[in-house]
Amino acid sequence: MDSFQSVVFSLIEFNHRYKNFPEEMTIISYELKRQRFEKLHFPTAKELMLPTAGSDEDVSWQGVPTFIGIDPRELQEYSKYEKRDAMAELEAQKFDLWKGSPFGRSPELMMKKKGRNVWNIDLGYPLVFTGGPELVAALEREAKERSEEHTSELQSPVL
Repeated sequence: MDSFQSVVFSLIEFNHRYKNFPEEMTIISYELKRQRFEKLHFPTAKELMLPTAGSDEDVSWQGVPTFIGIDPRELQEYSKYEKRDAMAELEAQKFDLWKGSPFGRSPELMMKKKGRNVWNIDLGYPLVFTGGPELVAALEREAKERSEEHTSELQSPVL
């Protein structure tokens, strides 16, 4: 999942378990991603109409998002400022990509999704992006479970 899908997945999973949406959401990630979450992902998530568990009604999440930024230890050392500056520049480029494609559908962001798609989910399937983010979460969860079952089958001795 990418950063935006992680936000939406969390909302949908919470709703699925508790039959409502959270009043608050806290994301802990690298400080350099703060702008991406606060200016892009959280507002985009609030615009989505999400299905509600136990109801035929779609609603938008209006909870309070909070971002807690951390820096990797390696970037806190004085000698690592050059690396930190390079990472900040890379994040600025990613921010611009996400700004131009809030749902992560640009060719560059799709390439990144494909690189992370260890379960080989069909990212071109239209419902994955246009039919609802809950489908993305369900497909990823199902693929992970299948992968875990396959792994356990491979580890079981044949008698």
